[in-house]
Amino acid sequence: DSDTDTDSAVPGIVCDGAGVDCYTECYGCAAFESTLCGDEYGACMENADCISYTDCLWVDCSMSMESWVDCAADCRAATTELAASYFEALEKCIFCHCRISCEQEAGESLTCGY
Repeated sequence: DSDTDTDSAVPGIVCDGAGVDCYTECYGCAAFESTLCGDEYGACMENADCISYTDCLWVDCSMSMESWVDCAADCRAATTELAASYFEALEKCIFCHCRISCEQEAGESLTCGY
């Protein structure tokens, strides 16, 4: 790292840590923090299809009687490629900066580049 700042050993430690809840604490913190995922959050929230896709996943699928996997696939099929790419960039950013608290959700296959 060639810049002059002090890098944390754990990316995202600003929002993450032991005992922090993935969705109620770390996710919102990383999404609203401009130096973490603020750009990705803004891009998604400025795109009506991304907002609809997010609502479909987080609201409709959470309240759905069908399986979450099937519901998520239906949401994905009903959105645009651009909206999905905005959401997926946001989700990857969040999980990469919330690796400790979102470990199970992020999965082992997530590559963050750290």
